[in-house]
Amino acid sequence: MQKINWQTGTPAKNGTYLVTYDCCGQPPTISVLYWYKDHWLNQLVDDKELNIIAWYNINDIEPYKNNT
Repeated sequence: MQKINWQTGTPAKNGTYLVTYDCCGQPPTISVLYWYKDHWLNQLVDDKELNIIAWYNINDIEPYKNNT
């Protein structure tokens, strides 16, 4: 299994990220969000309720390769 080296703080560039977040008293969850300028774009909930714990740039994930 590949280990994800999660980052904290804010991303340096716009892009799509795998994020771990907590919201509304629920356990931490993983989703995909887009970072744009200075905020996360999402359709989940109001940004004020969304607490991003950590993120990982989707472009850093190596795509599946069929080795057969």
